[in-house]
Amino acid sequence: MAFKIVLTEVDSPFAKALLRELEHHTFSVVLPGAEAGANAQAAAEPGLRVDSRAYAGLSPDNEADGPLVGALPVIHISSCEVFAGASSSLGFAEQDTPAAGNPRALALFEAEQRALAADKTLILRLPLLADLRAGDWFGELLARLSSEPLVSVSETTRLDPVCMKEACRVVIAMVQQIACGAENWGIMHLRSAEPCFEAEFADHLVRQLKKENLPTARLDVVKGLGVLSESPSVLGGRRLTDAFGVQMRSWRLGVKALVQRWIDERRQLELALPNPEPQSEAAP
Repeated sequence: MAFKIVLTEVDSPFAKALLRELEHHTFSVVLPGAEAGANAQAAAEPGLRVDSRAYAGLSPDNEADGPLVGALPVIHISSCEVFAGASSSLGFAEQDTPAAGNPRALALFEAEQRALAADKTLILRLPLLADLRAGDWFGELLARLSSEPLVSVSETTRLDPVCMKEACRVVIAMVQQIACGAENWGIMHLRSAEPCFEAEFADHLVRQLKKENLPTARLDVVKGLGVLSESPSVLGGRRLTDAFGVQMRSWRLGVKALVQRWIDERRQLELALPNPEPQSEAAP
């Protein structure tokens, strides 16, 4: 009997990345709305729900799920943004109470609390995603580093970036273990093996751009906030490793490929632009 994964949405970049990764596995994937006509036999199939509505701009409290979907265990995808408005020198652990310092953080926290009301809920908080969507902070940072002469970056602001492919790998690893009977529920944090400072991250990107013979900015290292508008919340904790054996990986993993993709897209855009008409010399 196939173990099914029910997705609550397929519009977010995260859900699309997860679908691509699931193509390499034998799970039965159920898309939103497909459960409406499920019969009693389908209801008996083992499975779980992956709720990624927090990354789709959808209301996480939109209970459009049928009784079959609602009865399944759930991996509720949340974000480090839930800790917005607070800071921690060690990173926020799973038992720390979120500050919920802005409307987005409050909505995420309330959605987590609703999800935890069920018997079998796993809250997976993701760190800063490097490739969440086109034009996000990562692409904007690369654009500034390749076009401006001087960019201020912080030596005190910490980052904990992870690529979506890595986040999807972890979700699938958890699903595989739950399908085999693992009963690990509650709040867990995905993070990189070690945080980095914004200046360190920017320097890493500059080195990648230089290898491609692209112009690069000179970095002005400061102690305050740098390129990012506000300090993201760095996650800590060990529950994901202790419960599922997930080994955290370096933030450098996947960054090179993301930089190369950004460079390729930029070059394709430049080639698509019409060449300016040469100006004729004025008659004497």
